[in-house]
Amino acid sequence: MPVSVLNESDSDSERHSEAQPATDVTIYNAYDMGPAFGCKFPVPFIRFMVERVMSEKLKGKVYQMDTAAKLTRDVADGVNLKMKGFCLQHRYKHVVNVCLYQQTGAGFFYGFRAVWDTLSDDYISMSIDVGSFICIVSVFGCYQY
Repeated sequence: MPVSVLNESDSDSERHSEAQPATDVTIYNAYDMGPAFGCKFPVPFIRFMVERVMSEKLKGKVYQMDTAAKLTRDVADGVNLKMKGFCLQHRYKHVVNVCLYQQTGAGFFYGFRAVWDTLSDDYISMSIDVGSFICIVSVFGCYQY
């Protein structure tokens, strides 16, 4: 059987190379404790996008009880598609809530409440008055830990 013979200089170099820490190793966190810098829920962009969707879908429309559900669904689907297409933020989930009601002079209260992390989660709420009805759109962005 062949036996490998190491002289003292070979074993010293092996010992010294193992004792030195590797300097080219990068350690990444496997768990995100929150959104990265600059990757939070983009509220100004979403506000602009929701305003455009609302004006596109609702301008010139008149409230009719038969078509109110379809208008609400169209606005919600339009905002949801824009959120999926242009507003992809890593580990964020979004909820779109649309409320459409006829303007008859009666009062209306629209409120929402959520328990969340104020450092990473956010929301926007916008309303548009078309004349015969008012539409309120709220978009919530929640960071998924």
